Amino acid sequence: MYLIKCILIGISSMVLLSCDNNLQDIRELTDTDVELTEVTSDVEILYSDSAIVKVKVVSPKLVRLFERNELKEIFPEGLHVEFYSDKGTITSYMNASYATRNERLGTIVAEEDVEVYNKQNDKLITSKLIWNEFDETLNTSRYVRITRPAKGDTIYGYGLTTDQEFSRFEIKEVVSKSKYEKILKDLN
Repeated sequence: MYLIKCILIGISSMVLLSCDNNLQDIRELTDTDVELTEVTSDVEILYSDSAIVKVKVVSPKLVRLFERNELKEIFPEGLHVEFYSDKGTITSYMNASYATRNERLGTIVAEEDVEVYNKQNDKLITSKLIWNEFDETLNTSRYVRITRPAKGDTIYGYGLTTDQEFSRFEIKEVVSKSKYEKILKDLN
């Protein structure tokens, strides 16, 4: 029995001494610059506060990129976002053909054919719009067109900030319809 214990202790010592903690191998295993990708179809994301749904994001495809300890989400086939009141009714919604989300910044950048509607059926059209999840605002530094059927008018401008309900908005520079159309034509 003593001989078996001595042999087992000897083998254990050799195994422990033969372990190699190569620092380069450890760095490669724990490298935070490694990119990981996750693709999901038919996505529905709910944002809630105290068990009350505040926002719903729906998209046919979501690509999540994990790189350098940051999460970036891409909606390559567009998204539909619904903003809700405390009573659970939709106050506004946004559509876009492409979008990205930065989790750390709490922003969704909607691009390509961006439209926002409110409960008065007002419509905002722009080429790029940033939704800030933290302060619940929408803003852009691009040209905008706002159609307000109840008032029978259309406003053209450059730059906009609004609440996510699209109930109050501020346009940085109002422009004429002809200037707006000329700029859009020049961009195409």
